[in-house]
Amino acid sequence: MIKKKLTRLIGLKKEDFDYFLQTTQIQIQHARLIPTLKTGDEMALTSIFLSILRLVKEYREGLFKELKLSKGGKVFYYTEASFPEIHKSRIDGLIVIVKSGVIKDAAFFEMKNKNNTVNKDQVEAYLDISKKLGVNKLVTVSNEFVADPSHSPVKVRVPKNISLYHFSWTYLLTRGQLLLFKNENNI
Repeated sequence: MIKKKLTRLIGLKKEDFDYFLQTTQIQIQHARLIPTLKTGDEMALTSIFLSILRLVKEYREGLFKELKLSKGGKVFYYTEASFPEIHKSRIDGLIVIVKSGVIKDAAFFEMKNKNNTVNKDQVEAYLDISKKLGVNKLVTVSNEFVADPSHSPVKVRVPKNISLYHFSWTYLLTRGQLLLFKNENNI
């Protein structure tokens, strides 16, 4: 049997993605609303945040629009994404959008809690993984503020085919509160 090698995510068939999960070329966990991790831990925050995106359509649509993520298709939400044959780093979150059995869009997420700041070396490593796998979106989340989500709190050279976004936790909470209190959508 010929062993397939993971070279990209975008354009990969979902069945091949599942094969790479079985062969541990991709290692991930499903995002859970109530994770088994310690409350406040970065991985717990990632899991809860991605689960909220999965469960609250209006919140998801607003953020997906800002991130220019595809609207249609089946969306999968994962935490603790690692690709051992590509890089030793573990990325906090991964969203994969599948249409017609093929991955059409994806985004990596790096979350920071409390006073932890976005780390330049970490972002550069994740940009390298993004480039190798053809994932064109990397999102960082921390308590650091930026003028616009397309700006980053760290100065890094971003490859031209990748978009780097940053959200502050305050911004994400404010978006959620606006949806709740201006509840014309009857969430």
